Amino acid sequence: MASPSVIPLRADAERNRRRILAAARTLFSERGLDVGVDEIARAAGVGMGTLYRRFPTKDDLVVATVQERLELLITEIERVSGGPDAWESLAAALHALGHRIAEDRGFFDAVHDRLKQGGRMHALRDGVLGALQPLLERAQAEGLVREDVVVRDLTLLVMSVARQPALHAARQPLLWRRYLAIVLDGLRPVAATPLPEPPPDAPVSGPPPAA
Repeated sequence: MASPSVIPLRADAERNRRRILAAARTLFSERGLDVGVDEIARAAGVGMGTLYRRFPTKDDLVVATVQERLELLITEIERVSGGPDAWESLAAALHALGHRIAEDRGFFDAVHDRLKQGGRMHALRDGVLGALQPLLERAQAEGLVREDVVVRDLTLLVMSVARQPALHAARQPLLWRRYLAIVLDGLRPVAATPLPEPPPDAPVSGPPPAA
């Protein structure tokens, strides 16, 4: 028996949903995840009943807000990464990732710890990794990126340069692009030396070094 099709929200219900998500993203960016759902409802101009119909728990709202931002990011990656040149496609995708992180820094800082929890958040993160993986593999197959780089390296490297200190972000908001250019040069196999540690999430043998 075929599963029933998903019934789309009415126009007004979808409008309310988007207003709630926009208000949540703004307040999470400005004040962190401790902001109350009643404040989010007021900022969105909806009643609590409307908010709870769309998002029964605060966790549902957090996940939906993250999902919206990451779906936009994946769309951007897919849009910029379809060119014939493997290196340019990968570089464009990493610039799109850096731009989104830098632009939404307050939001991603607010949800960073929540992103490390549970299956729903991991699935959202894996969607971004899945969009980058074929670009990395293509560039490596053509000898354009060092073979010991994994896709998680890419996201951590871009995060490290895009989440620049607030002082620099205020004075020079595009400064992260300078450091991303350095990172991109470091991905090339020319003059590459063996990496001293395994990639993130890989099994590590032996005890950690003493502090």
